Amino acid sequence: MREVIVDVGSYRYPVFIDRNALSFFPEWVKNDKSANRILLVTDEMVWKDLGPVISKRIDETGLPWSVVKLMPGEVSKGWDGLRKVIDRCVIDFLDKRSFVVSFGGGVVGDVAGLASALYFRGTKFVQIPTTLLSQIDSSIGGKFSINHDEGKNLVGVVRQPQGVFCDISLLDQLPERQWRNGLAEMFKASIIRDANLFDRLSKWPAELKGAISDEELLNVIMRCVQIKAAVVGEDEHEYGVRRHLYFGHTFGHAFELYAMRPETFLHGEAVSLGMQVAIEVSRRLGHLPDAEADRALKALKGQFPFRLPENFSMERLYRAIIHDKKVEGDKIRFILLRKIGVAFDELVSLSWIRDNLESLVSVIK
Repeated sequence: MREVIVDVGSYRYPVFIDRNALSFFPEWVKNDKSANRILLVTDEMVWKDLGPVISKRIDETGLPWSVVKLMPGEVSKGWDGLRKVIDRCVIDFLDKRSFVVSFGGGVVGDVAGLASALYFRGTKFVQIPTTLLSQIDSSIGGKFSINHDEGKNLVGVVRQPQGVFCDISLLDQLPERQWRNGLAEMFKASIIRDANLFDRLSKWPAELKGAISDEELLNVIMRCVQIKAAVVGEDEHEYGVRRHLYFGHTFGHAFELYAMRPETFLHGEAVSLGMQVAIEVSRRLGHLPDAEADRALKALKGQFPFRLPENFSMERLYRAIIHDKKVEGDKIRFILLRKIGVAFDELVSLSWIRDNLESLVSVIK
């Protein structure tokens, strides 16, 4: 069993990584003698595919439990999804001794984590991520949020979980598109902190599912978790280096908000496009040498051959950008590169973004 400790100074918790990490969950829960109940939060699709797997492990804890099933996708990442989970907490008389357990991807983790933080001003919380993206990124670091009509992730908290269980057997049921969705966040971790990992990922095959050995997958997941844990340990509340985790997300979130339909862009797909724009911004502002920019763009275009819809509106894209939470007055704090593996943040004029928007976006056309 691989284990990474996330240490934010005032609190530490484990991330367990293994093909059968979930088998350790019942015993881990039993070690908490005060635990009195479990509320499992999942979505209908995950429950259909993996319900028997998680039910068996929760039964083995010996605690009474119930389940809330959300609608799959971003439609649940709002007030209605949050209320559904909190209502169930009330109905089941959960208290501070109770566990809320997230079993799903990033949306489920966000809604369950935020509900856990708000109900009783905090219950115990555990993440069991079932997608590659959530195993290497969103389940680590304690950020939970829901969307607002005017932007993504505008309502949320920072609160660390008690533990995270990354079981790669849960990934066996994922379609190829979800594997590539997670690969985008792997590339993000590498491009801001680890050039060797970037080169390693650049050599992965075009079809990922079934092509990556367990050993290779576990090692790369662990490295991504180590990167995220190190960043969170340095800056839990996003006043400094944790902002670097937003590399590619300014435009990525804008593309995602513009589409808001999974048949158009999944989160990682949108971020893969956003990273290409961020690389071009880094080049144009004089921070990233041409050779390095070209190398990064070649790798990303090779792994993520996505394009924007033909009727894409620059006006709507810019409107999404100015509602980004990184906007400070007439500037936006943009995550840029000096070279692959070295990121930094800088305030960039929104007027510069607006004036150069079409040519910047053309890098992904």
